[in-house]
Amino acid sequence: MGGHAVVAGFELTLRGVTDDCVIAAAAGPMDYLNLRTLHADAQALLRPGRRLVLDLSQVDFFDSSGLNTLLRLHRQAAELGGSLALTQVPARVRQILALTGTDTVLKVYATPDDAVTGPVWPGDAGHIPPGE
Repeated sequence: MGGHAVVAGFELTLRGVTDDCVIAAAAGPMDYLNLRTLHADAQALLRPGRRLVLDLSQVDFFDSSGLNTLLRLHRQAAELGGSLALTQVPARVRQILALTGTDTVLKVYATPDDAVTGPVWPGDAGHIPPGE
């Protein structure tokens, strides 16, 4: 019996789509191994003026690659006149957001409904830290 590790893949599942909002649930690790999948799948959901709501309740690992990808998606959504909202963020991910100060940039809501109806924060593009 060989000693190899099986790494669970990342998955983004659509939960609801309208012209001005899309809700997607992330599941699995948000790390450097899944960075391309996460970014490509989420970026494909961005449209001018659309809010992207990411439910992170099933994210079981989160590192700096996941954080960087969320910041990139935030900027891209803002450039299109839309926004990125996070919901049901696990405690360990909230800790990372707080430690890095990213919780002042990324908008976090308790539930998907709150994220859909919450304020959009016009001008979010101006609040992105330099170099991100």
